[in-house]
Amino acid sequence: MENVLVRDNKKQVTGGISSVVNFILSCLIKLPLLLFVILPLGLVAELFRTIISLPFSLGKKKTTKAKDPNKYTLPEVDVEKQIPLESRKYDLVLYGCTGFTGRLAASYLAKNYGNGDLKWAIAGRRAGRLEEIRKELAQESQNDSLIDSVDIIVADSGKEDTLHDLVSNTRVVVSTVGPFLYYGTPVVKYCVAYGTSYADTTGEVHWVRDTIEHFQEAAIRTGARIVSLCGSDSIPWDLLAKLLADKLKAESNTDVKSFEFYNDLGGAASGGTIATVISALSVKAEKGSKGDPMNMLPSGELSSNRVYMSKSSKIGYSKTSKKWHSSAFMARVNHRCVQRSNALLGYGKKISYFEVNNQANWFTARQTSIDLLFLGCFIGIRSLRKLAYSLGAIPLPGQGPSKEVQESGYLRVHGFAKGEDGTVVDGYIYFPQDPGYCSTARMVVESGLCMVLQAEELPVKGGFWSPAAGLGNILKERLEKTGTEFQI
Repeated sequence: MENVLVRDNKKQVTGGISSVVNFILSCLIKLPLLLFVILPLGLVAELFRTIISLPFSLGKKKTTKAKDPNKYTLPEVDVEKQIPLESRKYDLVLYGCTGFTGRLAASYLAKNYGNGDLKWAIAGRRAGRLEEIRKELAQESQNDSLIDSVDIIVADSGKEDTLHDLVSNTRVVVSTVGPFLYYGTPVVKYCVAYGTSYADTTGEVHWVRDTIEHFQEAAIRTGARIVSLCGSDSIPWDLLAKLLADKLKAESNTDVKSFEFYNDLGGAASGGTIATVISALSVKAEKGSKGDPMNMLPSGELSSNRVYMSKSSKIGYSKTSKKWHSSAFMARVNHRCVQRSNALLGYGKKISYFEVNNQANWFTARQTSIDLLFLGCFIGIRSLRKLAYSLGAIPLPGQGPSKEVQESGYLRVHGFAKGEDGTVVDGYIYFPQDPGYCSTARMVVESGLCMVLQAEELPVKGGFWSPAAGLGNILKERLEKTGTEFQI
């Protein structure tokens, strides 16, 4: 199997004496500083904030924010006035292009589809900023016609009366507006009501479960294809799992017993991703009223197929990859997406899921764990988070890595599927740019275009689908044509 990282001169984590020195310095300086200075000060600040707020809270009746009774109520749609899909003005509307990932998605659309027959528009809350972005897109792509051909739609998920214009006259909405827990539900609700298909970049499984539970039946009825998790969380692993399961079935006619994924990656986080992680940490997981919605079939019944996490948080050495590894930060999100696909596609009855990040040696694996602990403390403790924001140590929403970092980034996932009969197949998927931003922008746009340009070729109709189950090989072909490499 060709080493694409060496071929493309991608900077990888290196071992040697420098990794030993860095680890020792972290143990002697960074870790003690965190455990005995930063963490205690953060906890004291939280305690002080609580004590200061007590006099203001005493004597006040404890109130809880009333739940919106209309949160899951579909808007009324006049069927006689509803525009048929084939007659709608736009093929695709991009919602959220004033954000970091959304802006990259707009650039991708302008560069790759600005001169074609695709009819698309950009949408967001601020008309002035959208005007600026449209001009920037025309300059970047050297295509002044975009100023006239790309329309602007002002929409705000916090003002639901603006969402009719967003979804009623397009075949698909692509959304990058997160955290989706706060801003995503109204958009999905309106897409479902109007039969408009939808793709997004969320990694918030708790939110995905919620939308499946409340809108699945309606989406099947209206024909809206709703596909979440269409970015770096979790298309690479979800799609690779499907391809490996298909190969295993074709070669040995056996069900999958286990998936193992080994990641090599380079890149950086944006403010939007940090905000999404903070949102996820604040949510208490709840079971759906009918069980886990991630196992829900179109019939409304629950699939008996299961995917279980397997020791993915441990540092160790793999005989399979012949490398040291550390935990993969988003493994639990990717696992849940693969679980959804297994429920819908039936890879196997009981599958173990293992995902880690490759490391050069034991020292870099331990170093990565220390770095994640450091980051987790600054994200999880409010006072430390505010300090990090004020110092610029953590990017704010709308901020992200530089163009150079994005171009030098990469993601290569080497996957293995083991069958019930012992047969093992493997393959890899490779993205030559930063997976979280450049590649995510491409993934979510191409996911949306699957439901516009090749809708009749898709294996499913209306409902809530994972990328692998809803878009499958059509998405794989579109990604392959636009820069992703597969070897199965």
